[in-house]
Amino acid sequence: MKEIELVLFKDNDYKFVYETKKEAYKEYVIECWGEWDENLQQEHFQKFINTYRKSLYIIKLDNKSIGFYNDYEEDDYYEIGNICIIPEYQGKGIGTNILMKKIEEH
Repeated sequence: MKEIELVLFKDNDYKFVYETKKEAYKEYVIECWGEWDENLQQEHFQKFINTYRKSLYIIKLDNKSIGFYNDYEEDDYYEIGNICIIPEYQGKGIGTNILMKKIEEH
């Protein structure tokens, strides 16, 4: 597998991360709440960005953005929040690779 890069989120990544998260979670949101309220989801997403901006990474493969990853770390506590990969790159072991590296690190 080619080398995967985790590149810290920048403001110009906002739309990519939103669309990736929307694609990953829209079905589940509709299943749980009966609809996708775009305005409400935009508000939730802005809160997500505000909370995780400093620990949000774009997953890149061959310099192409293919997903995002976020985590949370405090003292002896570490949590992986999301590993979202666009559909055409799913099932290739990329998320597993990231997860295994983070487990080794922590």
